[in-house]
Amino acid sequence: AAPNAAGAARCCGSVSANPEIVPVASFGSHSRFCASVPNSRSGCGTPMDWCAESHTAVDAQWLATSATGAPSAREQATAVWTGTEMIVWGGRSSVTLQTGGRYRPDTDSWTPTDTAGPWVPTARSEHVAVWTGSRMIVYGGVNGPGTVIYSDGGIYDPDGNTWSPMSSYLAMFDHKAAWAAGRMVIWGGLTPTGLAQGGRYDP
Repeated sequence: AAPNAAGAARCCGSVSANPEIVPVASFGSHSRFCASVPNSRSGCGTPMDWCAESHTAVDAQWLATSATGAPSAREQATAVWTGTEMIVWGGRSSVTLQTGGRYRPDTDSWTPTDTAGPWVPTARSEHVAVWTGSRMIVYGGVNGPGTVIYSDGGIYDPDGNTWSPMSSYLAMFDHKAAWAAGRMVIWGGLTPTGLAQGGRYDP
């Protein structure tokens, strides 16, 4: 069925007694239709363009991501979205990991994160990560046996595939973090002596 007209756009030129609804744009499940129709409102004797938009339901589906170049299988890793890539880092399998990867959904491809630089964070899981708009900050976490709780982290720049250091704070793991007002805000989790509170980090 033709979409319903939705809102007058502007006065225009000639008019047909039986206007044809013409599709003018289509983007996947989204289409836009326009037609010139008589204007019955007093004070304007010219026809007007009327436009409507329709949305067609599309069956949701899963597609497998490429395994070529992907990080090894793991749990308790972190992931951030940069606007073009998902960056996955850390976590554990049989051991804790200090590796990661950058996944581009438009090309279905992976690029590994740096593991050789001097400031790559120690292998860990149950840490946090936030995206600042240009860099990823990783903080806290715990080693595999759970005997070391980390009070440090690192700042990852995907443009150069490099890590830089950050200042230490409280040793904590299983905490939460968000990027807010130009700072990483952390809260909760566990410390060597009990429950953690929080802090703000300005990179």
